[in-house]
Amino acid sequence: MHKTAQTWTLDFIVSVALFMLTLLLVARLLTNTLEEPTFPRMSRDAMVISSHLMSEGIPSNWTNDTVIIPGLLSNGQLNTTKWAQLHDLPYDTLKDLFHTPYDIALYLQNASGIINLSVCALGHETGYGYQTGYGDACAIYPPEARNLASVTRLMVYHNALVELHLYVWQ
Repeated sequence: MHKTAQTWTLDFIVSVALFMLTLLLVARLLTNTLEEPTFPRMSRDAMVISSHLMSEGIPSNWTNDTVIIPGLLSNGQLNTTKWAQLHDLPYDTLKDLFHTPYDIALYLQNASGIINLSVCALGHETGYGYQTGYGDACAIYPPEARNLASVTRLMVYHNALVELHLYVWQ
């Protein structure tokens, strides 16, 4: 009779351990299957970032010290001061302001080519573009990445349409 009670206790401990192990495996499987795929989130981040850039930002007269959400427009047109301030922000701060874990880069282009507002592009420093050294000419190359989202938006600069090109990649 004494031995039966010990067996019951051992059976209980083993069954609780197996139950906990099963619960842990199920939770891990659910976590992996419910995790959002990379490209849909990256694409959504690209759309949100481009929407922010097509606004005045928060606050509308932001500086690098007061910026909550950076935007490039003032009175419906590209504000070159905001472009310069965006360039002066450290890259990690820029990513934090846009709430994205992905790499980002952006540049402006008109019918004549890439617009060089003291810099050809903003964002990630490697793999997206550079200034060629031929006067104001710039050469921008999309990053070579497995996952890449690209958004192009139109804005007004000096009463002409320009394209804002945004790359988001991993």
